[in-house]
Amino acid sequence: MCANGACGLQCVGGTTKCGSSCAHVLLDPANCGGCGNACAQGQVCSNGACGLQCAGGTIKCGNACSNTQLDPQNCGGCGNACPQGQICSNGGCGLLCSGGTTKCGSKCVDVQTDLANCGGCSNACPQGQVCASGICTLQCFGGTTKCGSKCVDVQTDPANCGGCGNACPQGQVCASGACALQCFGGTTKCGNACVDTKVDPNNCGGCGVKCTGSQKCVDGACKVLIYKSCLETFQNGMSVGDGTYDIDPDGPGGQPQFQVYCDMTHQGGGWTRCLEFVNTSGEDVNNNSWFDKCVDWTMASWTGTDLLVQLKDNNNNVVYSEKGSRAYTWTYDQMTSTAAANAQYNSANHDRLVTLSNADKLMIAARFSSNGGCGGSMGNGYGIVVYPTSPNYYFNPKMFVFPYRHQVSNNNARGFSGWAVATEVCYAPGSFNSCSAVTGYLGKFEFYVR
Repeated sequence: MCANGACGLQCVGGTTKCGSSCAHVLLDPANCGGCGNACAQGQVCSNGACGLQCAGGTIKCGNACSNTQLDPQNCGGCGNACPQGQICSNGGCGLLCSGGTTKCGSKCVDVQTDLANCGGCSNACPQGQVCASGICTLQCFGGTTKCGSKCVDVQTDPANCGGCGNACPQGQVCASGACALQCFGGTTKCGNACVDTKVDPNNCGGCGVKCTGSQKCVDGACKVLIYKSCLETFQNGMSVGDGTYDIDPDGPGGQPQFQVYCDMTHQGGGWTRCLEFVNTSGEDVNNNSWFDKCVDWTMASWTGTDLLVQLKDNNNNVVYSEKGSRAYTWTYDQMTSTAAANAQYNSANHDRLVTLSNADKLMIAARFSSNGGCGGSMGNGYGIVVYPTSPNYYFNPKMFVFPYRHQVSNNNARGFSGWAVATEVCYAPGSFNSCSAVTGYLGKFEFYVR
């Protein structure tokens, strides 16, 4: 790859840079456990250690250990290479993966446990961590045991049946921690493992039936579990990244569930978006209720007092993202100020300013605030202003978000200098004087609650 103007080697898929090449230090006999650590003649490298035999369900092929169930160069046995374009799954060459595995390159892997493809292809865990239930972690959970660099269920894993390295003979399965010719205890044989198809997300209701996305396997069926908010979804391990989720704030049996956009990655995750204000070169908002949802949702039992303001460019890159916490309940008439409606244009009249995580101050004029002139244009309906540490009226805002027209007084354009339909969102990393010249920003302003 090219970095800082120079070409260099970048290793992926759990490999390590050793000299001018990438090596898998868990299996490479020339770099076993670390670069340059070569195994003695006749020894193999297994799980990063030199030895006379392979472990973890692998077998010796030449001077390396191979998993013949998944290795396309030794599929089903040493030297049995799959034809080009095919993969090795359950010891047989084919075009598709089976048994709950996923195709990553030319291999079928279990993304729930594979260190080099944890949760998805090429998502390698950092050194010292293991892959448990598709998540890189320092320890195993969910009843699994750390065997080498993987978390496995020693009750069902034929390569580690009852304990690490205890591989079942060919043709047998692992049931309740013991090698056997058949499954018992209510489990079903899927491939060479016994699984509980009532709860196994990779074999839900039957072998190879895999639950996807935010689904879980419940009583043999893939189901989407609906939580009250984005935060509860995040806390219960059901996040699949930023995007649209179903939530049900009052629980089953009340009002129907509905979809919201959740930010699961910024500022701790679990944020529910209540406002998306996209600023284009045209007039984008012409009403006096554009912030109502955020006011309503902050009074709901399924959200707390946390808030997040976020600005993105037209390529969806985050330009500004800061969180804070409000100390008071908001209403349409009172947001960050308890002053009269005709006095909310001045930051000095806002006694409930929210301090953001970078020490910036957040001011929001109420729905019915109404003032004239340049500074007064910060009123006239909902108005969002972000100031530096020391707010000073209209002299030094960093960001503001206003509809183009007065929403309360006369529906005319606001009084800022240079104000136009393309400046409904303004932003400057330092600050600007809105009565001298506004700084328009074409992009997307988002407001989140949590």
